This record gives sequence, C-alpha cells and structure tokens, in this order.
Amino acid sequence: MMSCENSYLDLLNKTTFQLETIYIDEIRGDNDTAFTRKRKVLLPHIFMQMLTTTGVSQKNEISEFYSQVGDNIEISQIGYFKARMKFNPDALRTILHDINKQFYALPDRIKLNDYFITAIDGSDFLIPRWRDNKDIWNTKLNETENDPVMGSASSIFDVINKCILDIAIKPYKFSEKSSAGEHLDYVRDILPRDSKMLCIFDRGYPSIKLIDRMLGKQFFVMRLKSTDFKRECAQLNENDKWIDITYDCERSNDYRDDKKFRIKLMNTVYHLRFVRFPIPLDDGRLVIETLLTNLPESDFDTEAMRELYPLRWDIETCYRSMKSQLKMEELSGYRERLIKQDIYACVLVYNAISDVINMKCLLIEIMRQES
Repeated sequence: MMSCENSYLDLLNKTTFQLETIYIDEIRGDNDTAFTRKRKVLLPHIFMQMLTTTGVSQKNEISEFYSQVGDNIEISQIGYFKARMKFNPDALRTILHDINKQFYALPDRIKLNDYFITAIDGSDFLIPRWRDNKDIWNTKLNETENDPVMGSASSIFDVINKCILDIAIKPYKFSEKSSAGEHLDYVRDILPRDSKMLCIFDRGYPSIKLIDRMLGKQFFVMRLKSTDFKRECAQLNENDKWIDITYDCERSNDYRDDKKFRIKLMNTVYHLRFVRFPIPLDDGRLVIETLLTNLPESDFDTEAMRELYPLRWDIETCYRSMKSQLKMEELSGYRERLIKQDIYACVLVYNAISDVINMKCLLIEIMRQES
C-alpha cells in the first residue's frame, strides 16, 4: 500500500507491523495456540488480503493477492481459510477504534460550529445461505428455501470528515437503540477529550432512555414521529421552544421492567428544545418536521437546525458506497467469523479511501483559492 504521512492509509499501514505485538492476544481470541509458530500464511498477509478483497472467486482472490505481494508460495484455498478462521474478527473492530483515535488526535479534523457532527443509523445486508445461518443471524422471513438470509449493521458516522467511527455487526432486526448507546460509549474514547460531539438520529431512535444516557455527555438532534412526545408537541405554540418533559407512573409504564430507571424517570425533569419547521416536497406540498435537541440556540438557531438535520443523509450514502463500490455483500465465506472479518475490513478500507478523497478535495480548494 502507498503511504501518506498522517493519513488514514498511513495509520493502516503502520498497524500491519503491529499485528504480532500489540494486537496478537486479541487476534488469537480464545485460541491461545493460534499464530504461535511460523507458517506459510503470515498474519500481515491475512490482514492485507482482507483489505484488498475485490469480490472475485476465493481462489482467484488468494492467487491475485500473493502475486501482488511478490510471494510465490503455493497454498490451497482450504488451507488459507483455515488460517483466516483463526483470526478473531473482534480484533479488527479494536484496530478500527485505535486508528480512529489516532486519526482524530490530529489537528486538521473538520468541525461545524466547534462540534464534531455524527449520525447513527443501521442497514441490513445479505448473507449466504449456509447450514444454520438463518438461526445464527436470527433471520425470520417466510421460512422458504429461497428466502434470503440477512444480517444487520449499525454504525456511527462523522458526516463532515466522512469517517465511520464505529460499526456493530448484529443479527437481523436487532435493537438499534441499544447499539446506539454502545456507539456513543466508544466515541467518547475516540474523540479528543473535552471536544463537543453532536449526533443526529432519524425517526426510529427517539426514546427517553437513550436521551437520558446522552444528557451531560453529548449533544443530539432527533427527528420525531407524529406519535413521539405528543404531550409536549401539543405545547408548541412557536417554532422553537424549550419544554419540560416529566413522567408520572402511567407514562413511565413502558419501563416497568427496569425499576431503577423508572424511579429515576419519575423524579427527573428533562428540559429539552423542540424545533418545528415546514419542508417542501417534490409535489409542492409542505410537511411539518419536528426535531428534539439539547443544542443551545447560540450555537444552532432555528434556521441552522433546518440545515443541520439533512447532513445525516450522508450515512445512507456511506452504506450505499460500501455495498456497491466496495462489494461489502460479496463475502469471502459463509461462516460468521469470515462474514464479520469482511465487513470490518470493508469499513477500514472505506475510511482510508474517504480520507484520500477528502485530502484531494482540500488540495483542489487550496489551489483554487491561490489561483
């Protein structure tokens, strides 16, 4: 791989030389004997091959990779994938976090009004039909022989710097709200200490439990459905208003299985901001959108809120790019471990390519201003 100092690609290159030291225990996972002696298939080669997958047949993938690295070893397809099966995919998620932490420690990461702007969303992906994959991925469709097997992914995406900060690979139709909380915990460790982070959520995420988890730790913007916080929305006699949200015994009934949180809920006043504005549709009609946030008006006024929410759509573009350009769904194997390896590797490649594109765009803009 080529190198560019302080780039995502450069950090990825450096990681290749740390696999057998910093990351070896996590790569082994529960298999203490994995990668303990010299073999034909080297650990850095396994890592690099996962990053350079092109979607062709497995046999051709392996042959093409070893010809590119200038190694003429002969190894069977089965032998190679036996070696890959020893590589714990969770180590790739750790590598993603570590690279992101180094990447965001650099001073040239872009903010908006001094905030890192992120979005959280999920996406489903196709999985090969193999043995008990339907049970592993919890796919419950029509249960016919030709039904597709599906998995789900959830990620938190920096919509300004175009970087996936974290991704979780889950069974089909998992709890997106639960994954959102997991992402936010990770991001607090990735972004520089004391930096401000704003997360934008679509209509499937509003929940007082998730809001409670974020208050005092990060800022959020949530798009509401017509059924969300109806009591408070009825008080909106202006387009931008701070309203107190309270819960009594009846209103907190949805959380009766979480006694500790329910008690907290009934003894807490949530002072949050509701912002309402019309959006024109293609046919000329207007629809009213309502956003819920804890952002101060001094940082994002009513008009800025209208322009802020659409930034989240770039996470949709990100998923589309990984599936179409990076062939995320053209997986190397049928087993859960190989599937997770491929998706985590796809995220690392996406971030590296995105950073190269961003650097080129920045260079073009600098040249334009100087001309």
